[in-house]
Amino acid sequence: MSWLSRFLNVFRGDRLNRDLDDEIQFHVAARTEELARRAMTPEQAEEQAKRQLGHPLLLRERSRDIKLFPWFESMVQDVQFGLRGLARCLSYPQRYAQPVSIRVRPIWDIHSESAAVR
Repeated sequence: MSWLSRFLNVFRGDRLNRDLDDEIQFHVAARTEELARRAMTPEQAEEQAKRQLGHPLLLRERSRDIKLFPWFESMVQDVQFGLRGLARCLSYPQRYAQPVSIRVRPIWDIHSESAAVR
């Protein structure tokens, strides 16, 4: 697997997951067919094939580690999380500063008028 494809797979997470799931299903089906030819019932063959291949989630995680850079994917997720937090932080003054200024302005006007009267 080329370095470029491993790098690009970080940004194609959903597609990569679908491809890995399809690949796992293909191997289960192929192994089931092979076991069914050995005089097993289809249900028994499928169960035996799943047992021999292992847990699908574990297989997918191992394959993901091979098909992309785990450390780079983690870094991209951390940057995305940080940017979302920063966007929320930057929108904070816009949401809350104006209502506060609307409440403070009349009080300021009252105090400035009373100071002018003295």
